[in-house]
Amino acid sequence: MAIVTADTLPWLVSAVLSLIYFWVYLFPGSLNINLEHEYEPEGFCITNYDPHGDPPCAATPNSFFAEVGKLVTGLFGGLPGAPAWASGAQDNSHFWAFSVDCWFAIIVLSIGLFGKKNSNQGIPAALGSVVAIMSHGLLHWWLGYFRNCVLITSPGAKRTGTLFYALFIFVLCIIGFNATSNLTSKWLKRIASAVVTYLIVHTSTSKKSISPIFGGTQLLVSIVAAFFPKEGVVTPKMGYFFIAPCVVSLVELLYCTESGKPTLFNKFGGHFWYDVTLHTVIVVTQLTPRRAPAMKQD
Repeated sequence: MAIVTADTLPWLVSAVLSLIYFWVYLFPGSLNINLEHEYEPEGFCITNYDPHGDPPCAATPNSFFAEVGKLVTGLFGGLPGAPAWASGAQDNSHFWAFSVDCWFAIIVLSIGLFGKKNSNQGIPAALGSVVAIMSHGLLHWWLGYFRNCVLITSPGAKRTGTLFYALFIFVLCIIGFNATSNLTSKWLKRIASAVVTYLIVHTSTSKKSISPIFGGTQLLVSIVAAFFPKEGVVTPKMGYFFIAPCVVSLVELLYCTESGKPTLFNKFGGHFWYDVTLHTVIVVTQLTPRRAPAMKQD
């Protein structure tokens, strides 16, 4: 059986890009690459992030979200690691990603409500996609204007944050398996999700960055879609669109800071483009009717 076919080609390209991502991330010296992270806090390339600023992502005064930030700070300001200056920054990649995620959630839900019910456009699929998009978006909301682009720093809060991070990855893996794979064993999917979660969390904590979640989840989806695709659901069109976020994540890793200064990628959106390309795949999936399963020959 041929490994490279018209159906598997785009997913194999994504898998290779994800493997390159991990190799560059873990062993940059082997490729004579000097990774700079000054404008990439915790693995996100953030526009208008100032590593020397206080706060690093300046709050936007007199805005609705600034007032919400102040309210949240007032309610939770006494928690460990909660900054006193969390007041609603809007002009950064995290907040822009959250905003575009809200729009994608509306688009996906609208397709679910008004699209054809005999394809990927039903309400259950739309609701699952909205949960995936907004869980991602709320993370950016929290980081963008509640945390002002800085993760929690106190030891106790870090442990809690790591637990939620692991839970988020595990649920994401389970959703990915159920949506795209032909695997029927629930335990196999749970074990595989647990192993992937452990590897991502372990690498993230050891490197003090959440960058591994990008390469890790991309690699998982690529391998599942290439070798264990759910018949009638996974298509080459989805695969070609999925190449885009894999490329963006690699650019984000390699080209956010150069010679101690922010790059053009950093100045014009940064991580925002990852959310745009990733969630475009979900919309493409919804708009692509499911293929009828191939008839077995007697």
